[in-house]
Amino acid sequence: MSKTGELVPNLDQNSMKILNLTVLQRMDPYIEEILMTAAYVTFYEFNVDLNQWTSKQQSSRERQNIDRNWAEFC
Repeated sequence: MSKTGELVPNLDQNSMKILNLTVLQRMDPYIEEILMTAAYVTFYEFNVDLNQWTSKQQSSRERQNIDRNWAEFC
């Protein structure tokens, strides 16, 4: 655990990339690969009818599932 009490995975870079890709594919199954990484990201989807981008926020249940799966992976 980190100093803030968060789980800190002990994964090599490739395992981390596979885990992150799995999490992203749950939100959008058409994601094929991760091109770049960042400390924080937000999903947006394009609404063709409105011709605009909208934030694709996760529900608290989705975040709990991701957190639970992350803990099981570690």
